[in-house]
Amino acid sequence: MFTNKLFIGAFLALSLLLAYGCSSETTDTGSNTDNKVDTTDLALQNVTAAKGESKINYKFEKGETFSYKLALLNEYNTEIKGDTTMSSKVNQRNIIIVDFKVLETENDSIAEIEAKIRNIDFFAASEKDTMKYHTGGKIDSTMKDEGEFYEGLASGSCVVRVDKLGNIIETYKFDKIVEKLLTFQPDSLMKKQENKDLMKTQMEGAVKSTFASILGQIFRQFSDGTIKSDTAYVINRPTQPDPSGLFSLVTTYSYKLKNKGTFDGKNVLQVDAKASGTYNINPEAKANGIDFKSTKFEGGGDVYFNEDDGKIVKSKAIIHETISVSLPSRSPRGGTTLITQTRSTKTTNIVEKLK
Repeated sequence: MFTNKLFIGAFLALSLLLAYGCSSETTDTGSNTDNKVDTTDLALQNVTAAKGESKINYKFEKGETFSYKLALLNEYNTEIKGDTTMSSKVNQRNIIIVDFKVLETENDSIAEIEAKIRNIDFFAASEKDTMKYHTGGKIDSTMKDEGEFYEGLASGSCVVRVDKLGNIIETYKFDKIVEKLLTFQPDSLMKKQENKDLMKTQMEGAVKSTFASILGQIFRQFSDGTIKSDTAYVINRPTQPDPSGLFSLVTTYSYKLKNKGTFDGKNVLQVDAKASGTYNINPEAKANGIDFKSTKFEGGGDVYFNEDDGKIVKSKAIIHETISVSLPSRSPRGGTTLITQTRSTKTTNIVEKLK
């Protein structure tokens, strides 16, 4: 059985890094062009090595519309060693298309933008199981909860406020989406108002977190308004606790101006991005004999930013993550044995402006 942490887990892990690609190909996940992932680098022309510094400001005009495609390709490998060894592998693809419309601009510094998910295409496969979902299609019985959540996300829109540096100030107006999600709940559960209120609060939290993660791929701060070629702009993120409660992750992201070029006649900046992370074991877990054997969190690459239009044109990202944890466990043969669980993840993220 799959545990789909795609929106809130993997997107959060990549929410500050848009970069990197080691392949040049198109991944076809279906006949519809909405389901295809272009993994090639942006074909910049007139490329020159950047020197000095350049301004980076997001630009929005009232009434303006634009769309983005986000693709997240995950490879999960898990191995458990004790008296015996077990291993598993899961591959996931999730492709999301989001449409935007600028509703208002405030003093040329903050924009109020409507965001609506047009399409979600999900596929996952392990050695034994396959799961898939496409917006508007039949929900697979093996992923009923996830399918209903995706269906709800695409049923309405929200509003996001963004400043010219790419900071997301707030997201709100999820009412239609939440109401759709509530229709999937059993009637017996929704009869009591207190249950309905609780479910509504939980749904609002999940939807808000999901949209924040998705929108954070498109609107992001990677400078203080000026990006430099000789000095990196560094962001240290707050500690992120793992859902297991066993450990937490502290990440650092850095951005530096790399090249200048043109694309479709527009001036584009190529920004080099890097990520690193440190894991900290929960003291309570360590007191119970659980500890790290090895860990890794790293990634890096390029963001392509259109200076003229004031938006990201394209980006690719790869994050490599490995966590190896040892813990004592009762052995079937009697006594205690040391179990080592290793989880390795490769997450490739691609963001592409469609229009």
